[in-house]
Amino acid sequence: MGKVALAERHRVEIGEQGAGHSAGPPVGAGQAVRRLPCLAGHREHRILGGTGISVSEYALGTMMLGAMGNTDHDESARMIHTALDAGINFVDTADVYSGGESEEIVGKALKGRRDDVVLATKFSLPMGPTRTTVAAHPGG
Repeated sequence: MGKVALAERHRVEIGEQGAGHSAGPPVGAGQAVRRLPCLAGHREHRILGGTGISVSEYALGTMMLGAMGNTDHDESARMIHTALDAGINFVDTADVYSGGESEEIVGKALKGRRDDVVLATKFSLPMGPTRTTVAAHPGG
């Protein structure tokens, strides 16, 4: 498993040692936060395709924030802040993650820091009571 799994598979705390360390198996709510020293002060960025937008080499995936994983909104916000403080500026989410709860957590956590983040989201799977699908590209 890659180091990108900050929120999706591990609850982590950014450490101070070098790369190549794993945070180990996922931990449940209430268990000790594991350290992920390989991202300490990580500042490597790349240009996203032909956009000219600079994104961190690692992204924070947020699928496991909310009902699908960590239901503690304050702890989820702390994980997001820890990643941002470590230099990660690329956050991935989707409207279907925990029925939209993940996006709500991300939105609240990014308050006051939104201009510092490249936020990637996805849509097209049916959601809500009408279960309608929206085309994700021009022309349907």
